[in-house]
Amino acid sequence: QRPFVWKNNKKEFEDKVCSLFDSILRNYPIGTLLFWKIDKKRATDDNLILLKFLENSNKDKNDKILSISSEKDYILVLDGQQRMTIFNLVFNGIFEDVYRNKIRKRNLYFNLLTDLDKNGELEDNFYEFKFFEEEKDNFFIDDKNKIWYQIKDILNLEVEDLEDEFDKIQGAKTDITTENKKLIRKNLTKLLSSITKENISYYEIEKSKKDDEALEIFVRVNSQGVVLSYSDLLF
Repeated sequence: QRPFVWKNNKKEFEDKVCSLFDSILRNYPIGTLLFWKIDKKRATDDNLILLKFLENSNKDKNDKILSISSEKDYILVLDGQQRMTIFNLVFNGIFEDVYRNKIRKRNLYFNLLTDLDKNGELEDNFYEFKFFEEEKDNFFIDDKNKIWYQIKDILNLEVEDLEDEFDKIQGAKTDITTENKKLIRKNLTKLLSSITKENISYYEIEKSKKDDEALEIFVRVNSQGVVLSYSDLLF
């Protein structure tokens, strides 16, 4: 592992976040995530430095795990740290920056009225995502009548909860057209299924594997993103 390197500047970073989620909802492959399960003995013997995921986008570096417990295993991200960091920020963390000399904290939202049949070119994002300040409700209607839904809340839903969620969203605006009701239902269902069931693949190297074999698996799949060397992984 080594520190997160995707966030060169705020706009580029946020564009990458939106593009990643657009790819997921469009069922585009985002690459297989590679994990390695280890215990305290493996971490100690190999002198591994374990890093925590960022929980705030404004931090410059990942914190180290200072005390390695013998009571549990650890799952290291060998390939896909950039994607996993973004997932952690979206679902568990916060996006923070300085705006007009004040600290601003924001979360990622999804426009539930995104209409794929009317959206732009193939190379553009089809689905609309945007960052809003954390004081916003989990869903709200803006001055252009777009209905924005906070992405992190989708993890609290099961398929059987969708009907109640539809009712809450539709109840907030009495003049929603039949066409838009269908869009809300379609997009919220798509968001739930894409995040929880589809398109995000991973491979976990068992902790019984020897170091050389784990490293060989890593080298073979590490064909995209920031290329890491053996020394980046181990030290």
